[in-house]
Amino acid sequence: MQYEIQGAPFSVLVCRLSNGESMKCQKGGMAWMSGGMQMQTSGGGIGKMLGKLVTGESMFYNTYHATDSSNEIAFGMSFPGNIIAVDVSTRSIVAQKRSFMACESGVDMSIFFQKKI
Repeated sequence: MQYEIQGAPFSVLVCRLSNGESMKCQKGGMAWMSGGMQMQTSGGGIGKMLGKLVTGESMFYNTYHATDSSNEIAFGMSFPGNIIAVDVSTRSIVAQKRSFMACESGVDMSIFFQKKI
């Protein structure tokens, strides 16, 4: 997969996927895509869906699969700001609510609860 972050202050993440590659995003995150992409909606299981419900996140996410070579999909923002690519292959991160945009299908996303004393 290749990606490029374009524009400001309303940035767009444009990804070019080869056949068989896929990406996940929150509902409403996809801005446009080429014709060779297929969408699948899922919740990730009952436990993950209940955790998302408690935290106020969307219970479902969309997975976009490339069905042929050189497909393009873009993810957009609904508010001004910058898109930052984060490499999570060597470390985990805890992100603020609604800060997730998209990831490759192999990334494991979990809900993190902040303990308050």
